[in-house]
Amino acid sequence: MSGVERCADRHDRAGFRHLGGGGKHRSAAFGEHHRRDSGIFDFMRHLPEELTRRGAQTRLPSEIISALDDTSYHLPLTGFPSTWAGSGGMEFFLGNRAQQAIFQLMLQLHGLAKLTDNAELLDLALWLGQSDNLHMIQWFDRFGSEAEVSAYFTPREWWDLGPGGILHEQQQVYLNLLHAMEPFLPNRTAKSPVPWVFNARELQLAEPGIEARY
Repeated sequence: MSGVERCADRHDRAGFRHLGGGGKHRSAAFGEHHRRDSGIFDFMRHLPEELTRRGAQTRLPSEIISALDDTSYHLPLTGFPSTWAGSGGMEFFLGNRAQQAIFQLMLQLHGLAKLTDNAELLDLALWLGQSDNLHMIQWFDRFGSEAEVSAYFTPREWWDLGPGGILHEQQQVYLNLLHAMEPFLPNRTAKSPVPWVFNARELQLAEPGIEARY
């Protein structure tokens, strides 16, 4: 099973487990836009049993890929993909310096993980490469409804760190894993270069965006 398939399987399992486990778990739709008192968690908790009782079958992404591999088709992707977020362009995810710095870390992290040939490290890199990690800092140096949505989905307890603290800690997660991967690299002769990232000093010089309200 590839790292992508493994990541998709874990995402599916986690989604059902969290949604059925109680009101403290929240996601973009269930538990956030649909509150606990709407009955959404009870619905999700009973859904697997009801599907089985009615004869409906469920499959993990890896199982579907395995079953349909002989009849699957190549789906070419465009060089400039669209997105469900914002106005539909990639500027929602890469429109500020904070997002661009994290994206560079994502690319290097995935590249190093591939070189290690370690399934667990690749799995971690895939999780850290998810677009939500860019979505949650779209508010930096930005205003308007899109920035409002991004700030809303940034965990409330993160704001205790301040805007600069949030970005520093997020970058540190990627940098820590980059350095932790070094012993797993084949024929390593020198430390891997770390891409440019900005720090709290630069943030202090930047024009404040919607984050100034938090």
